[in-house]
Amino acid sequence: MSLHDRVHWLSRRAFLGGAGTLVALPFLESLAPRTARAAVAPPKRFLAWYFTCGIPAIADWKPTAVGMNWQPSLLLAPLMPIKQKVSVLSGLNNVGKVPDHTYGTGAFLTGTQFTPATLTISQQSIDQVIADSLQAGPNKAPIHSMQLGPLDTNCEPQIPGACGFVQNISFGKTGTAITKETDAQNAFNRLFMGAGAGTASDPAAINAAKARLAMRKSVLDAVVSDAQNLNGFLSKADQVRFDEYLTSVRRVEGQISGVSAGGAAGGAACMSPIKPAGLTTSARPVSDLEAQIDAFTEVMTLAFRCDLTRIISFMMTAGGSRFAPMGISDYHLGITHHSVSDWQPKFRTVVTWEVLKFTQLLQKLDAITDVDGTSTVLDNSAVFCSSEISDGNRHNHDDMPVLLAGGLGGAIKPGQHIQYAQNEYFADLFMFLAKSMGVTLDKFGENGTGKITAIG
Repeated sequence: MSLHDRVHWLSRRAFLGGAGTLVALPFLESLAPRTARAAVAPPKRFLAWYFTCGIPAIADWKPTAVGMNWQPSLLLAPLMPIKQKVSVLSGLNNVGKVPDHTYGTGAFLTGTQFTPATLTISQQSIDQVIADSLQAGPNKAPIHSMQLGPLDTNCEPQIPGACGFVQNISFGKTGTAITKETDAQNAFNRLFMGAGAGTASDPAAINAAKARLAMRKSVLDAVVSDAQNLNGFLSKADQVRFDEYLTSVRRVEGQISGVSAGGAAGGAACMSPIKPAGLTTSARPVSDLEAQIDAFTEVMTLAFRCDLTRIISFMMTAGGSRFAPMGISDYHLGITHHSVSDWQPKFRTVVTWEVLKFTQLLQKLDAITDVDGTSTVLDNSAVFCSSEISDGNRHNHDDMPVLLAGGLGGAIKPGQHIQYAQNEYFADLFMFLAKSMGVTLDKFGENGTGKITAIG
């Protein structure tokens, strides 16, 4: 069978096939139809990044200058290398009440408070609204959306059964939480089983992945023949890009394998692509949190790089989490509630670290040249970052800490500090982002009326 017969095509998207595996390729001009080689419009993407427990004080977060000449504040110092592509949005509100973490996390992407009696929420989250619309279009992505984040079983006890609202930020049309994938290996497998012919519900694809993992074989080993033959069709420039991409896939695969397996060869974590063991336990060491976040960052970067999905939501931890990096224990009650004498420097250290991890994702997205050959993946994305509350001790939902990175294909002018009048809500921002991605909404959430009509 010829290479042309074995390369799978979907909306200008190429895949290498073999052994129940599909490896998506970045856009390669040499493979595109001649009529599609010019004026390729990059897809627009949305990613929501959630961190828990707010910040020590809004004064630590908010830059002093408004406009393009702002300088990063104490907590935003890690943004400096990519400052020109990030905006700080001050004065935005969200909704919530006691228990603040549960209501605030449930409202993070919905702008709506859930109903305790039914444990449902009346508003589909904005990531799902946009994803549904994109998937109904002519150039849909292979994967509808991804919900990701390390496992964290934290739950506020005030409302029995409401744990799903503090552990997830994506909600479907039925008003229930869309449970996030808590293992980076599973998320990686989904990228290479779920595009086109194989899906996570396809027994053949699942069995092939199990066999591959049992033998410790890379997904690239399954498609090596196609990969070798493809080089003959590529220009010199595309050969360099192709080699760079395959190298990054193998590097990410190795990194994620180590995280999921706890650094050990073999074991239960390596045997099943559906539910490996490894770190998918609430008792995992806090010191492993950064490794897990880094692994998910690599997965998200690959997913956007190959246009396998346009929509991702990511939680660093659950709402009100006790987990924090660098061996800091009792983060929620001890530090964010000022219960220890050194709460302030520790709180600032954690939030600065959270901003650093967010910055590292942005830098990876900005290092990828998009399909037009000139812009980057970040230039064509909107990456929203915030928390369920503002002040970690007050638990307020006004004047929230908000970052918005990327240009969304020209819809956003990044690199600004914008001060809103404090009668605008997350929901107003989401309406603007949705409209910029082709989804017009008359209202959204409890307070979204479309007050935000431009950013820049």
